Amino acid sequence: MARWAILSLLGVSAFLAACAAQTAGSSPGKPAAPEKPAAAVPSSAATSAAPAAPPAAQAVPAAPISVRLASGVISMGTAPLTVARKKGYFAEEGIDLDWQLVQGGAAVAAALTGGDIQFADGSAADIIGLAGRNLPVLATVDMTSKVTQDIVVSTRWAAAKGVTPQSPLRDRIAALKGARMGITSPGGAPDRYGRWLEGQVGLTEDDVEHPRVGGGPEIKVALRQGQIDGFLFSPPLGPELEAEGVGVTLIPGSDVPEWADFPHAIIYISKEYGQRNAEAVRRVGRAITRGSQLIRSDPPEARRTLQDEFKDTDPQILQVSVDRSKDAYPTDGKFSQRQWENAMKLLVESGTVARAVDTKEGVIWTNEYLQ
Repeated sequence: MARWAILSLLGVSAFLAACAAQTAGSSPGKPAAPEKPAAAVPSSAATSAAPAAPPAAQAVPAAPISVRLASGVISMGTAPLTVARKKGYFAEEGIDLDWQLVQGGAAVAAALTGGDIQFADGSAADIIGLAGRNLPVLATVDMTSKVTQDIVVSTRWAAAKGVTPQSPLRDRIAALKGARMGITSPGGAPDRYGRWLEGQVGLTEDDVEHPRVGGGPEIKVALRQGQIDGFLFSPPLGPELEAEGVGVTLIPGSDVPEWADFPHAIIYISKEYGQRNAEAVRRVGRAITRGSQLIRSDPPEARRTLQDEFKDTDPQILQVSVDRSKDAYPTDGKFSQRQWENAMKLLVESGTVARAVDTKEGVIWTNEYLQ
């Protein structure tokens, strides 16, 4: 896959220069070879029908629009994007997709603001942080409308602390005092959301360690080897470690009321790119929402599609993960202002952002590109 030269630039000048250089249907520099979607695995006769492409998708130009999109993690939180890639929905919508996996949400934000990509797969925390620096970014697709991440801890640690998933929520959070909670990257969603949750019972930065570990595979190894006591991450990590007997989901994301209506996993762009390339943004939105629709309408087929990405995950565990998460995926990809108000409250209370950003539509999010 292509390697981008600059993943650390966050300066306004680099961001604006990259945006100005973009023209409709183009990307900066020579685009890398697009990812080739895997062949769809046939499902049973009862479940074989995938969501039909909307009428607008039936007539696409001979030359597809080339775009670059980066993700910081692969998990059930970003399953609609994965399904869209694997089922070939981007190609069907006239998008020549170059997808890249980088290390954490901060690296994705740097790639967008540095002009190396046009679409970022991130979180509300990412875009609010950028907007707080007066960088003109805009969320265009809601992939996951509630926090799907769970706090998973080692069974040995939980036993030593005397807490179980049935303990009162406040007790489970307070038990994290002194724990080493591994994160993908400083400032990423697991880091920010975890710190906020800890703060709800009075825990401070001095009470809980948050060592940077890496992505899902590195986090699993770290927990197995006792290098960390737990982590905050979306399935299938929790179910996998539970099946091994080394981990337990201590605090499911669904147990936290503030996380129930939340723009957890989103696609965002620069405002300038959207103004110049509205059709590309609409097509990317259609592809991803088709992924959401498949997960909601046909979980077994979604699991078979996701299996290609989660090759080392037992099919039964992956099906459990799909079933746990499927209600989090909005089939129209649209946001609500209430979601962004919840996100802003969390980020301000946690001290992640210095000041609140306007949550009205058109400032940091929009539904205008969704049909």
